[in-house]
Amino acid sequence: MDNNYLFRVLKNRFYFLLTFSLLLIFASCNFDFLKSSNPEENNNSASSLLGIWDWFESREGEGTVIGQNETWAISADTADYSITMEFVSGGIIYLFAEAIIFGQTITVSDTATWRADNSKIYFDEKGTDPYVLNYSISKNILELSEIYSESGQSMWRLDKYQKRVEL
Repeated sequence: MDNNYLFRVLKNRFYFLLTFSLLLIFASCNFDFLKSSNPEENNNSASSLLGIWDWFESREGEGTVIGQNETWAISADTADYSITMEFVSGGIIYLFAEAIIFGQTITVSDTATWRADNSKIYFDEKGTDPYVLNYSISKNILELSEIYSESGQSMWRLDKYQKRVEL
C-alpha cells in the first residue's frame, strides 16, 4: 500500500471526524443566551399573538394620552358579557362574544383576517378597510389601544386580554 494513499485516507477521515464533532457540539449547544433575559422584550412579534385571548378589562378616557382623564371602565368581574379572540397562523382570527340579555345567553361569532406590523394590528373583515389598533404584549397580557375622535373630542380606548392558550 502506498504511503500517500494511507495519508490521504487518514487525512480525509480526520477532517470528517473533526467536522462531525463540531457539528455535534454546535447542535447540542443551548442558545438561550442569545435571547433577551428580560421577559418583557421579544413579545411584540406577530407570532406572539397566536393563541386564545380572553378579555378582562376595558377603559376609555378623553384626550390623546392613554390612561389619563379616564371616563369609563369595566372589567370581566362586573360585565354581563365575555369576549374571546383566537389568533391562528395564516392570518385568521376567530371572535367569540357571549352576553346575557334579559336572562338569555346570546352567543355571537365572527371571522376576520389580521396582520401585525410595528406594534400595530390590522383587522380586515370581509374586504372592508382595515381596522387598526396599537398592541403590546407583556407577561401574557395583550393590550389593544386606539386614539379616536368622537364629536370633535379626542378619546382613547384600552382593552386588555389574558392569554389562555398558546398556539
